[in-house]
Amino acid sequence: MNPPILPLSDLAGRWHIVASNFPMWLDGKRQRPTFNYTVRGGGLDDVVEFEREGHTKRIAGFDRPDDASNRAFTWRGRGLLYLFASRWRVLHHEREWMLIGFEKTLATPAGADLVARAKPTRAQAAERLEELDHLLPEGQKALQIIV
Repeated sequence: MNPPILPLSDLAGRWHIVASNFPMWLDGKRQRPTFNYTVRGGGLDDVVEFEREGHTKRIAGFDRPDDASNRAFTWRGRGLLYLFASRWRVLHHEREWMLIGFEKTLATPAGADLVARAKPTRAQAAERLEELDHLLPEGQKALQIIV
């Protein structure tokens, strides 16, 4: 059975990364990370923003759906990052919360992020993470709350 189609417009907007097992977010050097999606040309313009040493940094790319369900994507960087690509998928989606899984690349391990439309409290993030933890791919490290 095919998964239900997820309209790209349901992914558009700002998502705060609230829990992760991705080393980039766990080392403490990058603060307040967000994914910012805009629907364009059958996919999503993707801008990751975070603060580092008091400055806002951005990583821009484009997410192309891998199939008609809009639940699996291939990200390709923009500019100098064009040489880099990664695959990710929506493991769970709600209006205010989403769990995303990332495949391993040459530069990064497989991982997952729990994201929210509005930045939650640590308690809210912990509660939601406990409810969704069973959806993580087998063998993945537990997510750590970063809000």
